[in-house]
Amino acid sequence: MHAADVFYLTFFSIFLFVALNVDIYGLGLASWPIPPVKGIIKQYVEFMDPVFGTDDLWHRAIIFVEVTVYPFFLVPIIVALSRGTKHSPWVFVPSVIFATAITYSYVPIFAYNMFGRNPTPFPFLWCAAYLPFLVIPISFPIYVSKTIAARRKPNMKKSN
Repeated sequence: MHAADVFYLTFFSIFLFVALNVDIYGLGLASWPIPPVKGIIKQYVEFMDPVFGTDDLWHRAIIFVEVTVYPFFLVPIIVALSRGTKHSPWVFVPSVIFATAITYSYVPIFAYNMFGRNPTPFPFLWCAAYLPFLVIPISFPIYVSKTIAARRKPNMKKSN
């Protein structure tokens, strides 16, 4: 397994944990996640991300899409990475769809956190926390396409 595969596998595993814990908290479900995780999320919302703590319908709709759609893309991506991307060329299409979904959800959240009614008090810190969850999924299809291209590269023979 390549170092990049390990990096992406680690990142997407963390992303799945975040999606299943933090995003579900954003939906306002009382019994999830466990109390210690709820406390950490609540402190984060109070300190840096007031938009996440709102009851705005548009924000909850985006979170609902994240919670219901992301696992269906993250699980196959994690499986493909655990096998190695050179053995899983099929992962390209789910990775493009996932990167598109990420961009779809993060652009309005970013705009609202920076310029909305209740912007984050720490914009640079907020960007540092959120940008990896946007940039890395967007970079993954590029990595997969390069891996697939390298695998399919024909052997070049010298002609005399």
